[in-house]
Amino acid sequence: MKPLTLIPMAMLISWNFLGAQKTPMLFPHLKAETLKKQEIVFPKDIRKEVNILVLVFEQRAQSLVDTWADIILTEYEPQGNISYHEVPMISGWWFPISWQIDNWMRGGIPEQYHSNTATFYGNRKPYFQALEMDNPKSCYVFVLDKMGFIRFRAEGVRTPEKELPFRKAIGALLGDFAPQ
Repeated sequence: MKPLTLIPMAMLISWNFLGAQKTPMLFPHLKAETLKKQEIVFPKDIRKEVNILVLVFEQRAQSLVDTWADIILTEYEPQGNISYHEVPMISGWWFPISWQIDNWMRGGIPEQYHSNTATFYGNRKPYFQALEMDNPKSCYVFVLDKMGFIRFRAEGVRTPEKELPFRKAIGALLGDFAPQ
């Protein structure tokens, strides 16, 4: 496995509570495999105008992910210039049985979404540090531009206060924001 490229501490920025950031930060190198058994490297392999990533660390946080997936899959993902991936971040301790975990996920996730689910097995701590995440019981939503810079970030359940800046970030990248 290729080592994680960490962003120098001087480049880390502070996020405000609504997900907007002062200076865009490049999403760190993250290699995963989709449920269709295709390797994907974030952000290198995603070059759409808008790239939505949802990182999740525990299966019980799926209900939080689903609050975002509801609008992403119905309003945004079908568009050709937007990509969407859910990324279960699983400790490397589980790698010896990763084939079984992935099979369980394949059985529980409709096949049409197997390309959208990319599992990471490895050391999660560098990602928690680089992306300033501190709650493994939650999910983290990121909107990246086509160069891999983070344009929006939120934690946890979708709320109206988080949804508006999420929509603004997507609209700004597509050049057509109109609040809904």
